[in-house]
Amino acid sequence: GIGWTGPVDVIHATNYVAPPFRRGATVVSVHDLYALHHPELVASASRHYPALVRRAVSRGAWVHALSHVVADEIADWLPEVKDRVVVVPLAAGPLVPGERRGTEIAGCDTYVLFLGTIEPRKGLSTLIEAWTEIELNVPGCRLVIAGEAARPSTDLATALARVRESVVLLGRVSDGDRASLLRDASVFCITSLDEGFGIPVLEAMASSTAVVATRAGALAEVAGGAAQLVAPGDPQALAHEVIRLLTDDEARSALAGGGPARAAAFSWDNTASGMIDLYQRANHDR
Repeated sequence: GIGWTGPVDVIHATNYVAPPFRRGATVVSVHDLYALHHPELVASASRHYPALVRRAVSRGAWVHALSHVVADEIADWLPEVKDRVVVVPLAAGPLVPGERRGTEIAGCDTYVLFLGTIEPRKGLSTLIEAWTEIELNVPGCRLVIAGEAARPSTDLATALARVRESVVLLGRVSDGDRASLLRDASVFCITSLDEGFGIPVLEAMASSTAVVATRAGALAEVAGGAAQLVAPGDPQALAHEVIRLLTDDEARSALAGGGPARAAAFSWDNTASGMIDLYQRANHDR
């Protein structure tokens, strides 16, 4: 195709929004369908994503899904694109710890780590509710929350105020601090209500850190049995598993020990080769 793009065969729209492109093939990445299922919980700009994906599909676009869970959701939502949905997973790292140890950043020897954007989809309110029980059972342990707030939440701020003595809010952290925090955490928690993939799960497992994750979206698919799974929105179940892992060194070590092999099953080389194959299929199809 010639035009504003120059001579190209395939355009890859990496985040839902594909430009009109009729002289070549289009591939659009769909990370999840949370905006379709819960438009009231996403940013206003994100509410347009489902309509934009539908429009791209109507023009013949191929769809890149990060997981089989998302691929199946897309095929159920838009049956006409079923044969043009291709799963190409992502990967972790590389993780290079910084000069500071994670325990130094956290300010304690034992901490539970949450890492991610602070938004309703991440289920942080469940983690905070569970934390009130966790800190009672594991004195001296802290909860470290690393990540930017997508937008202010009064409810979350109120919940955090009740446990502020044992919670460390770091905001966005550097790559080195991120790797250090992942490596030295006793337990990594991801409490999402939905996830299209979940790179932090792979990063924690690659760091030999025990993972507790919600059974939501693609998290179970990515974890592949190397994480302890709990139901989303269940603070009692979450607290029970985190306390068990914090107080049972053998159980924690056994869970953490299976992480590196699972994380190694995903690589950026495989992602690259999978995307090249998808581009070739899309180009041949046009």
